[in-house]
Amino acid sequence: MELWEYGLLLGAALLGGGIAFFIQRKQIRLIQCLISFSGAYLLGLAISHLIPDLYASGGLQNPGLWVLGGFSLQLLLETLSKGIEHGHIHHFHRAKVWPIMLGLILHAFLEGLPLSGYEHLEHHLKGNSGMNTLLFGIVMHKAPAAFALTSLLLFAGLPKARVLLLLGLFSLSTPFAAFFSGVVGIPLQGLYVLLAMVTGSFLHLSTSILFESSEGKTHSVSWEKFLAIVLGFAGALLSA
Repeated sequence: MELWEYGLLLGAALLGGGIAFFIQRKQIRLIQCLISFSGAYLLGLAISHLIPDLYASGGLQNPGLWVLGGFSLQLLLETLSKGIEHGHIHHFHRAKVWPIMLGLILHAFLEGLPLSGYEHLEHHLKGNSGMNTLLFGIVMHKAPAAFALTSLLLFAGLPKARVLLLLGLFSLSTPFAAFFSGVVGIPLQGLYVLLAMVTGSFLHLSTSILFESSEGKTHSVSWEKFLAIVLGFAGALLSA
């Protein structure tokens, strides 16, 4: 990975978390539309790029099994993180901070592991590196997750210095995982397994986001959110 890619991962999380310090209540609707966009982008990316690549590569037997494994693992992690990965904001007591942080950091670390080898996988499959679609998929939901985390920590009444410390810890998790996997040198087969599991995680995150986009019990979607979802799908389809 290039230095700017590490910077993009770190910057997206810090930006999303930083916005939470200044956001006004009337602006929450805009944030919700951006979260809907990120969910649609993740779903489109998984269906139009990641899953077809996993099957076309022939480098992994039963890729669907690993995708489902990643989906199920994300379900387990959310028993700790309470769904903050997809921008879901709950009020909680400050005593519950550490289980939530553990779930978030594990999620962020796992999705960063295949990043350093993804361009190698793309070259192995297509003969060119092209755009690191996995990187941009992670960036798309990193900012909403950091925003939700920071908002929750502020709502819980934690000192701002501690909120900044925890935001920094979360922001560093994915870049560190990418760097770690690059240093260790994960074999090609292991990279395919990790990519399949991250794809399953994306499927869970994206469907959760889009389900939460419905208004109350009516299962309707506002025109702003619908437009955001359409743009997210378009962005994923246009990703090279």
